Amino acid sequence: MTESSNRRPDAGDFEDEDEEDDAHNNFITQAELFRSYSEQNHLFCNTADYALWFEYGGRSIGRMSLDIAALHKARQNPPHRSSYAHSEEDVPNPKAAAVNQFTWRRTGRYKAPFSGHFSLVFLTAEEGCYLIGGNGTQHNNLFYNNVTIKARLNLPQEKTFFPAVHLRGKIYTFGGYDAYDKVQLDACEYYDMKQDRWYNSPV
Repeated sequence: MTESSNRRPDAGDFEDEDEEDDAHNNFITQAELFRSYSEQNHLFCNTADYALWFEYGGRSIGRMSLDIAALHKARQNPPHRSSYAHSEEDVPNPKAAAVNQFTWRRTGRYKAPFSGHFSLVFLTAEEGCYLIGGNGTQHNNLFYNNVTIKARLNLPQEKTFFPAVHLRGKIYTFGGYDAYDKVQLDACEYYDMKQDRWYNSPV
């Protein structure tokens, strides 16, 4: 049996199954080390295995799975073939499952259009995220808990194009742009999520 016949047709850049397995195991090990390091040093890192999308000016909500471990597992399992010659059992295709790991899917629609140019603040995979800012909408502070969207207290001033971060139960915003007066803003605020209240942040 030649070397080429030993290789899987879909092995890609790997010389054999052992090398591909080693690469997969190394990836998992590195991911676990990073997660452990982040937790031990209290780093605020987004380690969720999915991404969310909220349509600027529209109502759609989308989600994409980023489970790379599942992707590697699906790639390692070829379709199961039966023992009968020239036949293949009707089983789920792992390649299709791998593709689905990185495919956007619409998961819902909001009752009103989202604002344009809001800032998305991710909390944790369990808690959800905030959509803060924008112009011309009734609510510019929305909380998405992975199931429903709840309107929270609006920003003290409408603004767009600003960074926002979450830290210890509060969301901090920095500067931004006033689309009505066409000026850059130097105001900073922070939002207490538990109290549902905005405060001016000392500069």
